[in-house]
Amino acid sequence: ARAKSSYFVKQHHQRRGPITRDDLLEAFQNPESADAQQLLNSINRQTAQLRGTRPYWYRKRRELESYAYNLDSPGAFITFTPADLHWRSLYQHLPQFQDWQELPEQQRMGMSSKLLRDNPHIAAWHFYRRFGLFRDIVLKQKFNVTDYWNRYEWQGRGSSHCHGLFWMDGAPSVDLENEHLRKEFARIWRFHVTAFNP
Repeated sequence: ARAKSSYFVKQHHQRRGPITRDDLLEAFQNPESADAQQLLNSINRQTAQLRGTRPYWYRKRRELESYAYNLDSPGAFITFTPADLHWRSLYQHLPQFQDWQELPEQQRMGMSSKLLRDNPHIAAWHFYRRFGLFRDIVLKQKFNVTDYWNRYEWQGRGSSHCHGLFWMDGAPSVDLENEHLRKEFARIWRFHVTAFNP
């Protein structure tokens, strides 16, 4: 973590000119003095590069706001969730694939869960690649995707999922106050949305 973070010190102390190396050394050697505490409190740690930290997600949020400011509202928000308990394409890269293949469905589910817990790195990479191919081959071509922003998350058992915003050339505007635009939005998307209530 230290290698990926940076430290910043305010360049001017309130009562003196620029801070020197000797000022910092003195503050670390005698941290109880009022001057030392004031100086040490002026040191900030920048962790915006460390994935998962609050500064990292703040930076990503600002990035997303920039997308929306420059590209307008995205045409779609989509969450992608893997069927990672069933994907043969995943399990052929995990240990015990032959055993997994030969088990009855119910026992295979138990083994699938264990293999996912034991190999989250392989499952995450497989989902990342599979989603990337789906995005580039299907979504970009079918919906004229011009830009996108994704956020990957993991469930307790290590299963990946991805939330994505997609900007599309020719996508209908989302304006709930305008009845004509609402109807146009529903007309265009009704061909692509399905639901099933078991």
